[in-house]
Amino acid sequence: MTTQNIPTLPDYVTPEYLASLELCQGKQDGSDGHRCAIQEVRHWLALDSSSDAIPDCVCPVIGKLVIGLNDIDAAHRTAIKSRLPNLLGTRGDLNLEIHRAFVCADFAVRVFAVSALRSAGLDSEAVKLAALPEIVDVKTSWAASEAASEAASEAADASEAANWAADASEAASEAASKAASEAASEAADASKDADASWAANWAADASEAANWAADASKAASRAANWAADASKAADASKDADASWAANWAASVKLSIQLLDRLLATT
Repeated sequence: MTTQNIPTLPDYVTPEYLASLELCQGKQDGSDGHRCAIQEVRHWLALDSSSDAIPDCVCPVIGKLVIGLNDIDAAHRTAIKSRLPNLLGTRGDLNLEIHRAFVCADFAVRVFAVSALRSAGLDSEAVKLAALPEIVDVKTSWAASEAASEAASEAADASEAANWAADASEAASEAASKAASEAASEAADASKDADASWAANWAADASEAANWAADASKAASRAANWAADASKAADASKDADASWAANWAASVKLSIQLLDRLLATT
């Protein structure tokens, strides 16, 4: 459950303001026109906008994901703008944070990696990951880790490509992965400070599971992207370019689906 009251937004933060807002990639100096997503939120809260530390009223899992999506490209920054006011008041208790961390890990493996594999034409590997049980605990995340690792191996074997630049599928997968693993680790540290050993152990297990799932997802996504990019390089046709653009747009859509799901999880 959420434990924070929702702070009041400044009057100027309207739909029109958000539509015209231009976010920057990475942390900037915090002045007008030079803020990333988290810096913008901090500015609304009258906090130091030169920092990109996640405000206390924002769930660390959601904050980490927003940071990752903000830094992918302009399309992702445009997509997250209208959701930024909804970040306020999302900070919850440890159980909610762990639950959201597992949601990110699940999306990284069963959505982003599956999308990357399918875009590479590796349908059988994609089907295996899509059919996995939802990642909700350590046991299901370990099963997902093993399956995703196997998919990554198959994808790598199917490609003779070197390390081509990763596309939006991997970047979005990595953003979800970091949100899951880093936030779960922070939850473990926080619970240890509170001397709640049972919660600390649970959070530590969540962190380990998220890391396993995250690493496997990134490996599968990267391997699939190598194959896809190699195919594109071998056939630089308009159809290939159109397919690449469609896959990129699909990644933005999936990223926002994940963010919306986390925001709706209370």
